[in-house]
Amino acid sequence: MTEPLTYDVISAGEGMNLEFKGALPNESTKWLKTIVAFANGNGGTLVVGVDDNRTIMGVPEDQVFRISDFIVGKVYDECSPQIMVSTSVQHIGGKHLVVVDVSRGVMTPYHIKSLGVDNGTFVRFGATTRLADQGTIRELALQGSRMSFDTVENRDVTVTEESTKAICAGLSAINGAIITDNTLFNSGLLRIVGNTVYATNAYALLMENSPFNFTEVRCAVFSSDNELDFIDRADYSCPLYSQVENAVGFVRRNLRLGGTVKGLCREDVLEIPPEVVREVVVNAVQHRSYADPAKPIYVALYADRLEVTSPGGLPAPMNPELMRQGRTAHRNPAISKIFRAAGISEGWGNGVKTIFDGCREAGLPEPRIENSGIDVRVVIYRGFGPVETASESKNPVREERRVDEARPMSYEDYKDVVLLEIENDPGVTVRELSEITGISARTLDRVISSLKDDGVLLRTGNRRTGQWVVRRSD
Repeated sequence: MTEPLTYDVISAGEGMNLEFKGALPNESTKWLKTIVAFANGNGGTLVVGVDDNRTIMGVPEDQVFRISDFIVGKVYDECSPQIMVSTSVQHIGGKHLVVVDVSRGVMTPYHIKSLGVDNGTFVRFGATTRLADQGTIRELALQGSRMSFDTVENRDVTVTEESTKAICAGLSAINGAIITDNTLFNSGLLRIVGNTVYATNAYALLMENSPFNFTEVRCAVFSSDNELDFIDRADYSCPLYSQVENAVGFVRRNLRLGGTVKGLCREDVLEIPPEVVREVVVNAVQHRSYADPAKPIYVALYADRLEVTSPGGLPAPMNPELMRQGRTAHRNPAISKIFRAAGISEGWGNGVKTIFDGCREAGLPEPRIENSGIDVRVVIYRGFGPVETASESKNPVREERRVDEARPMSYEDYKDVVLLEIENDPGVTVRELSEITGISARTLDRVISSLKDDGVLLRTGNRRTGQWVVRRSD
């Protein structure tokens, strides 16, 4: 922890890089696994003297240095490879706390010796510590050896002229870039050992008949948050560039159109900008963990949001904030390089920035990046319902107000529409509002709740005969 503990840090609770112990457990495994998990990730801090309820218990003053020395000794004796830790004593509210700072390791996987690698390797999953599965252990081993899964030679794949031409043609067709055998060698997809040309895993992942036939992007549209209520679904297998194109096409086909007016012409505009959809899918395919190839990427379209979830937590030292700043850490350097050569990605680390800028310019809520430690999820919020055409509209006057905008309608626009309709008819129901405005009932609930929280909208009377009251500020 780079800064001293504060009440605010403690009240925020445990997280990916912070764990509390009211007292040091007698069974060392119970806290050593957290030390190991921090070393296998981005590092972290263990605080002894604060319990799970964030209550500051403190450590007896005459024990703080004994406990500090005991922790350092146990880590040295029972963890492998050697984990770098430092301890300090801090004071909050007149009580002593032992703070253990764990450095991010570079010789992963770290494990508890007595349990062995398979049963003693732990990782952080949100605010909890979990036993690492075999795919995660393989990826940690690659990281520790300064290798990546995509650059490892795949001796089960025979490089043929036919398969190489197919990869080059498929990549060239996307944006017109000229992809040749030399491009594949320069990007790390092919490697010469002696007089033999070998394929790497990246080459295999780009083959039409890829041996990674369980490496999929699974797409679905759901009618509700219940993932059994799907409307449409499709699974896309390798090659990776086809996964990108197919998944992007799937999402775009299922997004709603809104209207924007430029001069005398109306243009249809997707509720999520196309460049945002493409960037979030490209990032998922390009940066996911392939150490466990059977784990799919999930592209889920709900009524109010798009969620893209890719296997593998963010590779150290990345975190969501660094992603937003445009910083990158290439988990799959060969895939990243060939994607850049083919024009699938631009390679300057601006992909996440494009996602945030595109949503802001479209008037959408800010996206979320969630790093659980075992996967990464990007959440993009959708627009608020389709815009009717003039012929479909139940109220041409309202349609003109909704369509004659220089951009897709934002959340604030929908607040204005709802308030205007309620002022026109204070007795209007939510169902009637939905029919009048074209806004879904689910979204209306969110808009109305927000207006109530802002103190702008009140509901008086009972459910059947009640009235809305609008309180606009002067």
